[in-house]
Amino acid sequence: MLSGMTSARHVLFLVASTREPGHVGNTEWLARQAAASLPPDTTQTWVHLARAGIPEFIDQRHTVGSYPMPESGSVMRNLLDQTLACTDLVFVAPVYWFSFPATLKAYLDHWSAWLRVPGLEFKAQMSQKRLWLITTNGDRAKAQPMIDSTAMCAKFLEMPLAGVLWGKGGAAEAVKADEGAAENALTFFGHPQQGISGNQVTRSSIVYAYNGYLPVFASWNSGEPYTGKASGTKDIADWSGGFLDGFPHGPFVLVLGDRQTNYLKFDRGLVAEN
Repeated sequence: MLSGMTSARHVLFLVASTREPGHVGNTEWLARQAAASLPPDTTQTWVHLARAGIPEFIDQRHTVGSYPMPESGSVMRNLLDQTLACTDLVFVAPVYWFSFPATLKAYLDHWSAWLRVPGLEFKAQMSQKRLWLITTNGDRAKAQPMIDSTAMCAKFLEMPLAGVLWGKGGAAEAVKADEGAAENALTFFGHPQQGISGNQVTRSSIVYAYNGYLPVFASWNSGEPYTGKASGTKDIADWSGGFLDGFPHGPFVLVLGDRQTNYLKFDRGLVAEN
């Protein structure tokens, strides 16, 4: 468990789609499949950002330099309170023009304000939460820029990027035909304490470790130390959400699965038990 995090799980789903009210898009449908597998005692909060009324972010970082706490009862105070109350933050974001929908970007812009509210310690509080991304589009490769952006957001706030779930969308209800995505959704939110306690992962002599939890899905026949390669059926290790060169740092826990995904791959990696 992350330091300072309570045992009760509270998952905040931020739905970024701009579909008309009453129409469930591919990404939200996939997210709800994943949410259905959460334990019954898990608190779920769903926020449709397009209907939240997020105000325009005013950039005063280089003038005033700080921001007041949002007023009680305001849209941004409610979103701030919901963000800080969760243990797991899930971006439910279809790919719009190779990136985040404007609704999610508007929410993220306000992180810049929250980071500068005196006494709030927003970054420290966020580092105790897990970040997830659920997304769909017609071509997995074209989702990569948004996945990379999510990874960088997690890195900046020192949050564990706990997982990325992608499904093939495009046309209305197209993701329902993606059997692999539907299957992955069933175990996507597997409890992060299940798995092998991490020690080190190496790539090209660079040691990687993660302060939190990062699921690792690999074809695996035993619990023996495993060396993964970027090709082949039984020796491939895909890192959900992906590492970027130069980060992360600190201890981590690896969650092992029995399926392959198509996320960022290491050319080589070593996983060894403590």
